[in-house]
Amino acid sequence: MTPIDTNVRIGELKQGIDQVVENPIGLALDKTRQVVRALNADLASEYVLYHQYKKHHWLVEGAEYWQIHKLLDEHAGQVLTYADMLAERITALSGVPISGPAEQERDAYI
Repeated sequence: MTPIDTNVRIGELKQGIDQVVENPIGLALDKTRQVVRALNADLASEYVLYHQYKKHHWLVEGAEYWQIHKLLDEHAGQVLTYADMLAERITALSGVPISGPAEQERDAYI
């Protein structure tokens, strides 16, 4: 386990979103960059999907309101679980998971 660098100032970036470093599985950096980029596109799309589910969860109306309201909320929760799994994989490859809404909108394919 690598010790925490206590000399980093608050707000200072250690690694940019497009940077990859040596990873524990020994995947070549050019391949790691491609995989991290693809996983970040998936992650961005999961967050866009999550927000769409929540929007419709809040706006649903009609006779089937409660069932649809609950179903959309369940799907939103599942999407967050998948997003977390993707972010963990990106981190395991020594990449940085995408997290800002502007970057998510830019990189999502949905």
